[in-house]
Amino acid sequence: MQLNSSFIPTKKLAFTEAELTQNRSGRLSDAQRKSIRGRYRLQSAFSLFFLAIVLASGMWFLLTRQNYIVGVPLLLIGIYLGYAFVNLARISVDDLRVQALTGTLKKKAIVKDDHTFYYFRIDEVLLRVSREVFNTFDETEEIYTFYYLQRKNDTVSDVPTPLSYEVKPKRHSA
Repeated sequence: MQLNSSFIPTKKLAFTEAELTQNRSGRLSDAQRKSIRGRYRLQSAFSLFFLAIVLASGMWFLLTRQNYIVGVPLLLIGIYLGYAFVNLARISVDDLRVQALTGTLKKKAIVKDDHTFYYFRIDEVLLRVSREVFNTFDETEEIYTFYYLQRKNDTVSDVPTPLSYEVKPKRHSA
């Protein structure tokens, strides 16, 4: 199951020097680990609650109303949600790997259904950021290194969210 980047705790891309040091070595800091673990627990609780409502509704339609047209699809949806919940519950913060991406920064905003999504593009990788972070950075010739989460060594989440960054001015030829 792919890691849902919207549940990674970086709204303002605020980080400490200690967190940057941990990210450079491919690890999460204790504070980052705790925040991510809390978000997973919250997501799991909401998923379990929604799963219970869907399954109970499906059973109610089947047992009390004998309405198979509504009850069976609700049960099937509940089974699918149960499968997704089990996969979500398997996600461990220890499975997360911090990766580095280095290059010049290009900004990209995508509008879908009256909502704007903000991204930084480095090489061919999009990093999802908040509007506040998007407006903080300028497209320059500076070389950025962004540190972001990767769940497995070979699979990048669909749109990774950066944890921290550092910048090196681009050297100009004289």
